[in-house]
Amino acid sequence: MKKFYLADSVPKGCGWTWIRMDKFVKRTKTSEKDLLGDEAEYLGLIDILQYLDRGSRAVIILSSEVVWRLFNGRRLGPNQADKPERLRKLRDEARNVIRKRNLEVEVRYVDWRSHPLRRMVRSWKRTDEDDWPTD
Repeated sequence: MKKFYLADSVPKGCGWTWIRMDKFVKRTKTSEKDLLGDEAEYLGLIDILQYLDRGSRAVIILSSEVVWRLFNGRRLGPNQADKPERLRKLRDEARNVIRKRNLEVEVRYVDWRSHPLRRMVRSWKRTDEDDWPTD
């Protein structure tokens, strides 16, 4: 089973980074569009799904609770997501890729403070000093 870590790669969410752990394949992409972090993370998820060979099995570990909740059919709180309709369209697109490519995918969530990519992605910058744990 292939294992991936995914996160939006900059605080304003204009790109994403993923790493495949068993082969240490890394991909970082930026977008010209003004994306929110959750949108960038969904686009990263779709990018991973398109990268996988047909019939593959994978575990994808996200840093976005919103994306994880939506993807797994859980409810969002009233203020939990900006642009929820856009996120639902991206969720549907991800599910279509899974179905068409006959993929078996498990999506998990890890809080950004514990996410393995946090230390690897150089472009993550401190946006709120109170939110960041001291190392």
